[in-house]
Amino acid sequence: IGRALRVSRGVEAGNLSVNSHSSVRYWTPFGGFKQSGLGRELGPDALAAFTDTKNVFISTED
Repeated sequence: IGRALRVSRGVEAGNLSVNSHSSVRYWTPFGGFKQSGLGRELGPDALAAFTDTKNVFISTED
């Protein structure tokens, strides 16, 4: 565990798995570090990365 923690402190981005082939879960954001990729994928950050807020106002008065 100590070595894994030292390695995780030494890298800027990515996924680190210890005794597992993958630790990616759908709720954990992935990607979008620096100028690579299109933004975050997975997790709540993906919603913000792939959508824009839009307001629509409709008058109901005649």
